[in-house]
Amino acid sequence: MPEDFPPISTAEWEAAILADLKGADYQKKLTWKSEDGIVVQPYYRSEHLPPSSVPARASQTWQVRETLDIPANAINAAQWHEQGATPVQELAFALLAAADKLDAGDTTIEFVYAVGSNYFFEIAKLRAARLLWQNLTNAFGLPPSPAIIHARTALANKSVYDAYTNLLRVTTETLSAAIGGADSITVVPARFPARLAPNVQHVIQEEARVDSVPDPARGSYFIESLTDSLARQAWALFQQNPPIEETIAAARAAKEKAFAQRRQVMVGVNNYADPSESLHGVPADIDGSHWRLAQPIERIRQRVERHPQPPHILLLKRGESKLRAAFCRNFFACAGLRITESASIDPAANLIVLCSTDPEYPAFAAEVLPLAMVPVLIAGNPAEKPPGIAGYVHIQSNHIDTLNEWLTRLGVAN
Repeated sequence: MPEDFPPISTAEWEAAILADLKGADYQKKLTWKSEDGIVVQPYYRSEHLPPSSVPARASQTWQVRETLDIPANAINAAQWHEQGATPVQELAFALLAAADKLDAGDTTIEFVYAVGSNYFFEIAKLRAARLLWQNLTNAFGLPPSPAIIHARTALANKSVYDAYTNLLRVTTETLSAAIGGADSITVVPARFPARLAPNVQHVIQEEARVDSVPDPARGSYFIESLTDSLARQAWALFQQNPPIEETIAAARAAKEKAFAQRRQVMVGVNNYADPSESLHGVPADIDGSHWRLAQPIERIRQRVERHPQPPHILLLKRGESKLRAAFCRNFFACAGLRITESASIDPAANLIVLCSTDPEYPAFAAEVLPLAMVPVLIAGNPAEKPPGIAGYVHIQSNHIDTLNEWLTRLGVAN
């Protein structure tokens, strides 16, 4: 009943949130900043709806394409996604290419976008692409025409390991493309059986019936606001006419740094990995012509696979060790190493990681170091550094550098 949900102003809502936070930092606790600098708020209201609406897509529903042959007149924005561009950069560079075509008198333009696994941003990206096309044709004094957008699932976020997680990724990507309003969608097989690729779309069409509504995201306060933010930032970048290669290189470096520090998670790759999985002679790349975020970890795993006897990592636990042991288990599993956990020293271990609390580490290290015949690390970054410890593994460790360093020190060849 309406009376059960009385209206509340934004000021009242904010006051209630601040009271619940009990002095904690609002921005750090409740907001998230994207790689383009867009701040995602904890909630959205009708006042966040932008004044302009996204134009309708060219077709009522999307066409399932098993392979995507890029049309001759199409602008291939997917290439920039695969090189590491951000959503705003993809949109801006597509506008630059479209403006050049329009300036040359070519008005029959189509677009190809790659869709990644940042679900809501990818929905908003395709919606923003249609809005930006409308703005561009208006600027050229052309009559309104719908943007024709072909979408395909990305390769930059896929891995040669954990292939069925790739299948999960293309499912969310296909949903993003469908809800975002693509006119055609291609699911690119990424180490999972090719026959499953078109069926992802068929299930979404025939069983989930996502195509029964032309624009499912219309009216969503969050997605409408996100669409507007992407479009505004992309238009501003378009007007700056930035150097494409240098701009993408900076974005790619930022992604690689976030991945190495595990701020950017790839499930089954740099977190929640299956250490027992092996390529067993399968080709070591999905598509050698593409940059992929997972490649540094894949090279580490393949390095371990080539070694006659993968190193054995012992997580030596004491006291409240559960969280730090879980962190280290994930940290080292990504390299395909053998990991065991125990409260006592295993003489077969090649590396020991002490998992406990900071106050316990001095006594723990003093007890273990005289007995250990192999290097000993500490899980965490305690203020008091016990003498004789070979290193530390913690949330600020560079994942790639740390794994490579210890593989080298343990005699695993490159």
